[in-house]
Amino acid sequence: MNIVAIIRNAVGFAGLLFLGLEDIRRKELVSLQILIMGALGLVLSFLCGAWKEPGMLLSYLPGIVFLLIAYVGRECIGYGDGLVILCLGAYLSPGQIFELCMAALTLAGLVALGLMLAAHKGRRTTLPFVPFLLAGYVIVMVRKICFGG
Repeated sequence: MNIVAIIRNAVGFAGLLFLGLEDIRRKELVSLQILIMGALGLVLSFLCGAWKEPGMLLSYLPGIVFLLIAYVGRECIGYGDGLVILCLGAYLSPGQIFELCMAALTLAGLVALGLMLAAHKGRRTTLPFVPFLLAGYVIVMVRKICFGG
């Protein structure tokens, strides 16, 4: 892994950390911050040569799907969450972004189930999703470091 790829991973982590804290605190995401994270990801991906990999455009598919779900489901998932996932396509390979989404959805589902059972929260209770994306990002990076690829 070259230095630009390491910087790209660190910027992705820092961006998710910042957006996750913002999502917890304000229960909404600022589009400009997401745009900055996405633009940095694109520049760093270009510099480390990730754009040359075949199928790299597939990394953006989960973000597009989440944005469509937000539109069709009347924001059952926020547009900001879809935009963050779309930006993560610049930081991760297609397999990693799908792994991150599955991890985040699983963790969010487990927390929601726990809140329903223990805290008697209902189906209408909202959860900030970016912290789960951050946890998924950490899972993907740890797996990448420990097991390669």
